[in-house]
This record gives sequence, C-alpha cells and structure tokens, in this order.
Amino acid sequence: MAKKTQKSGKSSPFLIIMLVLFILTTIAASVTTYMGFDGQAQFEKQAQDAEEAKKGAQAAFEQEKAKRILTEVAIGAASEQDRTDLVGLASSQSASILEQHTKIVGAVKGSLPNANDFDWPLVNTVAAGGNPAAGAQIPDVAPKITIPALVKQWSDLYRAKETSERNALDAQKTAENQKIKAEADLDAQRKIFQDGLANLQTKFEAFQQETERNRTALFAGKEKDGDDYKKKTAELQQSINELGDDVAKLQKDIRARDEKINRLENKSDTDIEERFRKLDVTRVEENKGEITTKDGDNLVIRFNTRLALVPGQTFLVTAPSQSLAAVIDREKVLQRANSDRGGLERIPFDDNELVKGKIEIIEVTGPFTARALITEQLQPIRNPVSKGDTLFNIILSNTKRTRVSFAGVIDLDGDGTDDSQEFIRILEKNNTIVDSYLDLRTGTIKGPGMSLSTNFLIMANDAPAGGNFSKMEDQAKKLGVQMIDARRFLVLIGVKLPKNPLPANYGVNSGGVPMEPVDPNPEGR
Repeated sequence: MAKKTQKSGKSSPFLIIMLVLFILTTIAASVTTYMGFDGQAQFEKQAQDAEEAKKGAQAAFEQEKAKRILTEVAIGAASEQDRTDLVGLASSQSASILEQHTKIVGAVKGSLPNANDFDWPLVNTVAAGGNPAAGAQIPDVAPKITIPALVKQWSDLYRAKETSERNALDAQKTAENQKIKAEADLDAQRKIFQDGLANLQTKFEAFQQETERNRTALFAGKEKDGDDYKKKTAELQQSINELGDDVAKLQKDIRARDEKINRLENKSDTDIEERFRKLDVTRVEENKGEITTKDGDNLVIRFNTRLALVPGQTFLVTAPSQSLAAVIDREKVLQRANSDRGGLERIPFDDNELVKGKIEIIEVTGPFTARALITEQLQPIRNPVSKGDTLFNIILSNTKRTRVSFAGVIDLDGDGTDDSQEFIRILEKNNTIVDSYLDLRTGTIKGPGMSLSTNFLIMANDAPAGGNFSKMEDQAKKLGVQMIDARRFLVLIGVKLPKNPLPANYGVNSGGVPMEPVDPNPEGR
C-alpha cells in the first residue's frame, strides 16, 4: 500500500509542467487575440478618417468648381455642360456662388452704364433661398449682360463719340469754307449792285433832265398840245416809277445777302448739324424705351429709367439692334446731301430709313410703363413697328425739365396761321417749360424771360428781322442760349408736320412794329 503511494507521487511534476504549459499557451493565445482585435479597430478608424477627408476634399472641389463656372459664365467662356453643372451645384454651393458673385459685381459695378445691366436671374433665385434645379422653369444662368458684352458696349459708345467729334470737325470746316465763299459772293454782289445802282442813277437823272426839257418846251410854245404833254408826262413818270422799283428790288436783294453773311459770321445752332453736334448721345441712350407688347396699333411700352411720362408725348421708333449714334450719323449725311443739292427745307428723320416710325403715349400706367398708339410708320409692310423695338425722344430728359423760348408763326396744321397756344400745350406735355414767347397778336414778349437756364430759343424759319424778333435773338446770343428752327424742333419731339404749309401770316403787330407782308421763302433764308 505504501509503494502505490510513492509511485503516485513521482508522476506529479509532469502533470504540473503540462498544466503550466497549458496555462501559458492559453495566456499567449488570449494576448494575441486581444492585440489582433485592437489593430482591427485602428484600421477601421483610419478608414473612417480617410472617408471624412475625402468628403471634405469633395466639398472643397465643388466649392471651387462652382466659383470657377460662375466666373466663366460672367466672361462668356462657360460650356453648356458647365452651365448645367452650375444649376446642379446652385443649392449645395449657394454660399460659394453668392460670395463669388459679390466679388465679380464689386469688380465691374463702376463700369456698368446702367445699374441693372448685371442682373443675374440664377443668382437672384439662389439669394432668395430657392433651388433652381428643382423648378419647372430654370432661370437664366448668365447675367443680363456679360463682361465681353460690357466691353463691346463701351467700345461702341467710344467709337460713336469719336465719330461724332470727327463729324463735328468736318461740319465746322465746311461751315468755314461756306463762310469764305459767301463773303466772296457778297463782295461780288455788292459790286454788281453798286454798279447797277450807279447806272440806274445816271438813267434816272437823264430822265429827269429830259422831262424838264420837254416840260420847258411844252410851256414855251406848245400849250395847244396839252393833251400830248400830259400823256408824255405820264409815260415819263411811269418810267421813273419802274426805275424806282428796280432800285428797291436791288436794295432788297443786297439786304438779304447782308443778312445771310451776318448769320454766317454769327453762326447759331439753327441747322441740324449744329443741333446734333451738341447732342449728348449717351444721355439719350440711357433714356431709351422698349415696346413690350403690340396688338395692332396699340402698344405697351417700358423704360429702364424713370422719365416724366405724360399722355401726348411722342417717341421715334428704331429696330432693337440699331444704335442711336448710327441714326444721328445717318441724319447728318441726309441733311448735308439736301444742303449740297440746294433742296427745299427738309424735315428731320422724315426720310431716314433707320427710323421705323413714331408712337404717342395715351395712358401712363406706372413710373416706367405706359400704353401708346402708333401714329406713323415709314414702311408698314416691309419694316413695321414691332415688339422689342426701341424708343427715344431727343428732348425728353430724366434729370431736369427742358426750358425754351420761342418766336414766330408756329404753324401746326399748315394753314399759315399761328398756333402758339397749342404749341405751348405740346411743350408742356413733353416736360418742357416755356420761359418766354413773342405774342404775335400784341407784338409783346410774354413770360418771365430767358435766363442762363434756358436751353433753346425756337425760331420760325420765316420770322422777319427787326423789332422784338431781333431783341430775342440778341438776348439768346448774350446768354449763350442755343437757337433751333421751329419745324426741326417739333420733329425732334415727335410732332408730325404738314407737308406743304401755306405761307406764314404775320400781322402788323408782329414783333411790336408794323411790317410789310413777309416772303415765305426769301432768298438766303
């Protein structure tokens, strides 16, 4: 029994060693497993960090992409795909789009002719919190005017101004040459007149001497021929009267030429070239309107700037692609051609093919809008007044009211009589103040009078010289007031004139002094 116990004690170390190895193996496996799980967690965290970095990079990429496309749209260089991508990014990248838009507008706003030229429908939608991609109607991706178009607009204005100045210099040279020629013609006519007058004076004295001799002879011994004497005396008197008429005609001719050279030496702005030379084309361009709706002869019109619109105002109509500078340049060419060929008085814009017609406001519907009616179309079949056409009135201003004075018969219906009161109503409808005018019924000057603020002295082209007519002309020259022909002024504000008016009827009170009947088209006037 004691031996068995001893044998059992010998096997115990082995078992202990095995047990220790088992425990160590278990511990090692546990540590290895733990470390494996810990490495896996680190890998997962790294993957998550990488995903976050990717999202950040993607967001930054889309921000820069939105800014890039917005800039390329502004300069007109974006592709169709870029424009589509910008609509898709508009909602998620609204902040970046608005930030870039602010930078672009800040850079170009000082170069915009009109503040709303850079209006951008897509940006407006984003700024209002909308999502352009989700709407049934996608707003315009580009601004109303791109930067290249802005550059072209300023370039066109510069070229128009340059052309206008060049034409003004040409007109000045032409006027100087005409003055030199007129002076030479005047000297020649004066010599002819003086020679003719001396010849007539010699003949007149010879007739007087002959009359005296005949009278003496008759009274010396031919009393019986009393009847013959009376007949001869009447014939001689008739000859004397005819010679007197010839002298009066020559005197009238020389006065007309004197007036002509005086106008050349003291040139006023009564001709159309001088009127257009001082015209601010840029201001008129800013005040142009547009036909937005057309139904027969009925129109709805709109202006980009606030004008003092009233019923009765009239506007000239041009195609939307036609610049005002080109219309004015064409008008100068037509006027010079008419002057060169010695044609009758030409109505401005009447045969200018760049002008489509005229319209008149019948109702003002808002600060920028009105209803209007077509009053004249130059080519109603081939080139009718249409929706989208542009409108302008050279006299109407959005900054201050025009001030004028006028003198002479203002004939609106062609009957030769004065329509001054109706003319005043037309001027008031066109936002114009009448500082003074010559009342032909009394021959007196009415109104507060011309001042340095008066813009024009409107003169009828057949107004006689002398009296209050000359007084108003002298006052205009002293104050530097621009003179302009009445018929041309009426056309410039859109009034349609009669084609063949009767001669103007000036009464004895005109200008405050009695006058002889006026020749409606005196030579040299």
